[in-house]
Amino acid sequence: MTDKLTILAIEPSRSFRALLGSLVEGIGYQFLGCAEVSEAESLLQGNQVDVICLSPNTSFGPVSAVLVHLRWTLGLETVPIILLTSDDKPELLRAAMEIGITEVFNKNDLNNLMAYLQVVRDSQQSLQEQSTRVLLVEDSPSVAAVIRRCLEDEGLEVQVTDNTRTALEWFHARPFEAVITDIVLEGSESGVVLIQKLRALPESGGGQVPIIALSGFADPSRRRIALHSGANLYLQKPLDLDELLLHLRHLLLTARRVPEPPPAKVQDTGASAARMQHFGLTLQEVRVADLITHGLTDKEIARELNISYWTVRTHVANIFRKCQVDNRIGLTKLCFDNP
Repeated sequence: MTDKLTILAIEPSRSFRALLGSLVEGIGYQFLGCAEVSEAESLLQGNQVDVICLSPNTSFGPVSAVLVHLRWTLGLETVPIILLTSDDKPELLRAAMEIGITEVFNKNDLNNLMAYLQVVRDSQQSLQEQSTRVLLVEDSPSVAAVIRRCLEDEGLEVQVTDNTRTALEWFHARPFEAVITDIVLEGSESGVVLIQKLRALPESGGGQVPIIALSGFADPSRRRIALHSGANLYLQKPLDLDELLLHLRHLLLTARRVPEPPPAKVQDTGASAARMQHFGLTLQEVRVADLITHGLTDKEIARELNISYWTVRTHVANIFRKCQVDNRIGLTKLCFDNP
């Protein structure tokens, strides 16, 4: 199992930190939260951080000053820094991107942020930790050596052959997790024939294995027939090895991805439920409000309570009206910031 990526949130609002922490932990991140940059410095001394979420409202100064401090004083040049703001003016978003903010997301609609973070999580997952066996079919010894070294540096197990017959024998003996094949090969059968034969296998025998086709020829007809035969990707030589790894990682993650588990049940509404009842909420509205403050989306609440999405939307509207708040952030603030 891979180690969790870590998100550091620098956000003065305790209620928003609680909501953000619940959401990102729900998609597999470790969460560190603090109110100010000085606190972040302490957290950074003992933790590796993969993503930073930053509020524009810290006492350190303007976003540009915080960014310079994080990037250059604290040495976080390559860490994605995401600005979370309630201000969606185009000129503000453009200015933030121009000074070096990686992305900007609206605090009042965090669905896009969650989708973005899931991609970041998947893209940074190590191939080495997946015990992946790759079949490389390449008749140029020098090219095969370069690709093999690149893949083995990522911790992959690589077997190399220069012909289709041996490749199929190895695959039948024990299917591989991925295949990389040149199109023009030694012998009477090409890489296209190998792709077609692999795709003819039943799915349980590896018929859905990710396949990357390689060729020094750029003619559209050769590329088209390789893709029509079942290759997931066609790359032209000379290869960009970083691009090859990026595509291989994406194909493997897509092939292995399983549905997200349902959100954990919230058994005890506790103090937040008691507080909500003071606003005249019905029992079902209290349940919905509590799930909102635990970071669940409307669709997840519908699944959790076994009610329709539109019923949830009606409950949410009633909750906001009775509690006199405009959004999820305001509702969470009632639960976490009030005594």
